[in-house]
Order: sequence, then C-alpha cells, then structure tokens
Amino acid sequence: VLHLGIGLLMVNELCVRVTNVEEQITLIEGEETSIARDSREAELVISDRSDAAKDKWITVSGSSLEPGSVVKLPEVPFDVRVDVYYRNSTLESAGAVPPESRGGVPACTQGLGVTAVALPLPVVAGAEAGNQTDVASAYVTLMPKEGGDPLATLLLPQEDFFASAVHPVEVGGKTYYLALRQKQTPKPYSLQLL
Repeated sequence: VLHLGIGLLMVNELCVRVTNVEEQITLIEGEETSIARDSREAELVISDRSDAAKDKWITVSGSSLEPGSVVKLPEVPFDVRVDVYYRNSTLESAGAVPPESRGGVPACTQGLGVTAVALPLPVVAGAEAGNQTDVASAYVTLMPKEGGDPLATLLLPQEDFFASAVHPVEVGGKTYYLALRQKQTPKPYSLQLL
C-alpha cells in the first residue's frame, strides 16, 4: 500500500508537470496589468509601431527557435533564420571573448551583437535553481522573402534581463522592433496592486 501511494504521488507530479502552466504576475505598488509571464519559456516578438492607434505584434514560440530553422512570417516582408539559440546564456563584451571561444556565432551587422557576445550557460533546473532562471539569447538573421542578401544579423538577449534588448530594424521603409522575452499570456482580467 505504501509503494502504491508513493507511485500515485509520482504519477500525479508527472501529470502536473506535463499539463499545467506556471505563470507569474509581478507588480509594483500602484501598477496594473493583465499580462502573466512564464519564466521557463521565451518567445521572439516582432512589433510594427507604424499605426499611431495600435501596435501590431507577432510572436514566435521559443520551441520554434531551433538553430538552422527559418521562421516564415506572412505578416512582415522578411523571414527569420535562427542561427544560434541558447536557452540560458550570459552576455560578455566582444573584446573580452576571443573569436575561438565564441562557439561559431555569426557576426552581427547591427545592434547589441556588434559590441557583445552571448555565451551559453547550463540550463537552470529544479530545486537546484533556487531563485535563478534561464536567460535566453538568440542570433537571428532577417532574410528577404524574395531571396537575396540577408537584411540584418542580430543578437537578441532576453529583454526581461538586459537593457536595450529591443532592436529596431528598417525594412522596406518601415521600422520593425525585435525582442526576445519571457512568454507572455494576456488574461481576461487585470490586477492592480493597491
């Protein structure tokens, strides 16, 4: 009976891990939000701010950011080729990291990647993590839909942890903003910390 009880606890934990989503809402006093964040998942976000009334957002799940894959985006005039994706990383000054220690990351043509390099770290897991969390980074190349030379190669560190992580890129006379962030889920309600 004891073994059966322990087995049921283990099966329950497995079911919870597979089926449940853990999200957080963090507020400072007076702040209100309807956005929950999943600190274990990252997503690529592309925003078009050309309409003064409302920004247009395109999100790409972190599970789609496989190195070597090309993410097709019908809403914008470019596709995103994922060159390198780290689930957990740190940023170092490009001058402090010799080229042979960079792991074959592509040379960035603009943005933060011109002066910084993302280096992989082991993924944070379970009870060992304490209050640490993974900080994702991706090297991406914007490819024109009609073919031809790449438009830009960027380093996108997770914006939740690094300042200046939103990168503007001009394509076809319009500016698009790219960022990597924790997965966000809009809720049908809002919370305010009084």
